[in-house]
Amino acid sequence: MAVIAANHAREAAPRRRDCGFTLFEVMVALAVLALAAMACLQAFAVTVRLASRGETELALLLCAQEVLEQVRMSPAPPENGAGEMQQGPFTLHWERHIAATVAPGLYQVRVKASRGEREDDDALELETYLVK
Repeated sequence: MAVIAANHAREAAPRRRDCGFTLFEVMVALAVLALAAMACLQAFAVTVRLASRGETELALLLCAQEVLEQVRMSPAPPENGAGEMQQGPFTLHWERHIAATVAPGLYQVRVKASRGEREDDDALELETYLVK
């Protein structure tokens, strides 16, 4: 009876290989997890950068459209001009260029909006024709 109990105890006790993960398996799992985390962080950084760029472009577009609307609403013939405008968190610079066309009373209106006065700053340009 004692022999049977000893054999049973030996079979019930887990073998050393079945106790858990080896150090190598843990290291490989951590390396895979680190690579996945790096990929997620890179994707997040790209998303934030694109969202910021979209916000800037929207502010520039709204600035240029507002300057065009001011020209449209003005009863006098349009003139060249420049100025600054606050659009959300941005202080934007705008330039308005007016050119007469061959048709009387028809003007070409070009508005450039930028985040700064330097050439390498973000900029957007809109062009339209206006009858006055």
